Amino acid sequence: MHLFLVTFILLQCLAAEVFAEEQYYKVMKVVVDGPYMEMRTGPGRGYPVFHVVDRGKEVSVIKRRTDWFMVQTERGKEGWVKRADMELTLTLDGEVPVPACRSRFWEFLASTLGGGCDVR
Repeated sequence: MHLFLVTFILLQCLAAEVFAEEQYYKVMKVVVDGPYMEMRTGPGRGYPVFHVVDRGKEVSVIKRRTDWFMVQTERGKEGWVKRADMELTLTLDGEVPVPACRSRFWEFLASTLGGGCDVR
């Protein structure tokens, strides 16, 4: 009986890790198309800029809070980026959201990230 219980708990832990990995793959990747992207330590102008991502570099969009997006660089740095900077990005396919379609693009981005835009 004790062995069965330990095995059951172990399988539950492994299932949770597999689910977490599936959630991780929902992260959307974009390429900076503006001159640069400023990353802040928190979601607001009052937080300091601690890192700048150059044009052509890839970032992963992790979650969204109002008009702020948490992103992660290729080297693993995580920070918050304002929506205006995110509008100066391209998808990995090179698609550019045109001004008339920006709201549709952001609806697509939010739906890709899932409910609440928190995919971790």
